Amino acid sequence: MKHTNINEGGMDALDTSAIKFDIALEPLQTANGLAIDYSTRRAVVDKTNNRVVGTCGKHYKPTAYYQIADRVNLGLMKSNLDLSDITVIDNLYDGGAKWHRKIQFNKIEKSLAKKDDIIKLELNIHSSLDLSRKISSIFGAIRLWCLNGCVTSDYNVARHFKQTLGLNSNWLADNSVSALVNFENNKLMFDKMLATSVSDEDVAKFFRDTIAKLSKPTGNAVDGFVYHSKDKLTSLMNRYAKEVRLCGGSNLWSVYNTLTNYSTHVSNQDWTGTTVNEKGKVVKADLVGAKHNVIYNRELAVAKSLNHELFKQVA
Repeated sequence: MKHTNINEGGMDALDTSAIKFDIALEPLQTANGLAIDYSTRRAVVDKTNNRVVGTCGKHYKPTAYYQIADRVNLGLMKSNLDLSDITVIDNLYDGGAKWHRKIQFNKIEKSLAKKDDIIKLELNIHSSLDLSRKISSIFGAIRLWCLNGCVTSDYNVARHFKQTLGLNSNWLADNSVSALVNFENNKLMFDKMLATSVSDEDVAKFFRDTIAKLSKPTGNAVDGFVYHSKDKLTSLMNRYAKEVRLCGGSNLWSVYNTLTNYSTHVSNQDWTGTTVNEKGKVVKADLVGAKHNVIYNRELAVAKSLNHELFKQVA
């Protein structure tokens, strides 16, 4: 189940009423009514309706979503960011077990070296009450031409914290201080990508080493082991060929936009492939898994891939 709320305007758009519910930790029971040791596992309960939205162990203390948003809002209001025209999108998933807030700063844009390519400053905040996602607050960008979310390596190495006991969340309010500087640095990095040529062989190797790489090799010692998904590699290279035409040639910007298309437009046929329906017609296959989980996990995978040697030349 997904619930979406969109606010547009000035600072008033930062309102948290759509995600405002307090939580409490309470004892758990089995389906047969047997008590579960409170020190082992406990329920995370939405106090507005006494509904269990997650569970956690003794070392964790989940934070209500609105409290996270309030801390971020405090930092935004103290920053030099232009808040006169913003769009705030709150998504609650799985009955409130997961939360994603996206803040788009509509007056903070930069033109890239490639003609007509513009990026807009964006802040993504994630958390969960089932502890499937860490608390994160990461400034990035959205590419207006195709609405790709511009993932950077920060998605993996910065502003991700487990909700453990004693977590000091003051960093949520401080995150806005360097937002404009980082936005400019990202713009310069994207321009470097556009100016950096790559060969098809280098691109294929990059995809084999990262996104197409299997978590466990298949095959055997006799016939040989396979370390990457051939189907996924084909999909990535086919999409890259499209990006080469759209992004000014065989360069890192085309590789990067292949990655962000993969993590943003997860339902596109480029990534789902095709199937045959009951009438024997070839149609787009359905996405496997909940869309919000697929996007979240792919963004992390893309961020990790940017640490590859191919991208270190523009870091």
